[in-house]
Amino acid sequence: MTTSKGVVVVHGGCGIIGAMTTEQEQECRTALISSANAAMLELSTGRSALGAVVSAIKVLEDSPRFNAGKGSVFTREGTNEMDAGLMDGFSGAVGGVSTITMIRNPICAAECVLKKSVHSLICGVGAEKFAESNGCVTATRDYFFTKHRYDQLESILKRGDIAQLDHNVRPKSTTGTVGAVALDHDGHLASGSSTGGLTAKEAGRVSDSSIAGAGFYADREIAVSGTGCGDEFIRVSAAKQIADLVRYSGKSLSEACDEVVFVELRQTMAGFIGVDRKGNVAMPFNTPGMFRVLLREGCTPVVNIFK
Repeated sequence: MTTSKGVVVVHGGCGIIGAMTTEQEQECRTALISSANAAMLELSTGRSALGAVVSAIKVLEDSPRFNAGKGSVFTREGTNEMDAGLMDGFSGAVGGVSTITMIRNPICAAECVLKKSVHSLICGVGAEKFAESNGCVTATRDYFFTKHRYDQLESILKRGDIAQLDHNVRPKSTTGTVGAVALDHDGHLASGSSTGGLTAKEAGRVSDSSIAGAGFYADREIAVSGTGCGDEFIRVSAAKQIADLVRYSGKSLSEACDEVVFVELRQTMAGFIGVDRKGNVAMPFNTPGMFRVLLREGCTPVVNIFK
């Protein structure tokens, strides 16, 4: 029995967003809308929240504008290592991949782990072999090369700086880590995240975007996906904190997200998107901007970038 109207929220990262040309901003807005529409197509035809999240994230992974998939940033060694994670709120199933280099859509690899593996998180070559053997499309190293990301790496290395969020490096980026949450007709929830990580990160670094409870989480009450300083998200189990505040403290989704973003993570950069089983949404962030889009079934997508 279907009782809920579909809801999709998608983010494209938070941070100190660099100045964009009109054309660049329009490209970002168009990609976000396409992402939300792809997810809503799944929901409006009676498919699952999990499938909607995968569809949304795939669109942004295919865009060179976002720090995921094709637009992923570079490690200190000049390689692209990508992470992604996915969670089904109804079943509690989780799938994550980390430090993969040759899978075109990391979120699809995470979906394979969720649906076809006894494990919850697989890394490196093993994750790539598993994903490829289960039908995930591969890509060469050249596919993931984008000049503006490589320029960011060279800028950091020349200055001797440490790894940074892609929004905060020079030359300025426009977008970052991506994520999505969805509510389907059955009232089920799902969440996911995908990222290239930090510019000039150490090779082998594992991000919050592959770890359930850190960068994303879903249960039968809420689904959330975060963006910001992933190492801090891991340290405090940021996404799970939100769920626990709802479950054990009786806070609303909005109140719980605000507490984590503005209190727990106040000294770092953080943003979250979320939806609960009643269709209420939250999109707080403590940075100058966060790329985000909200789409309710039967409505027009609402895109925002700055506060």
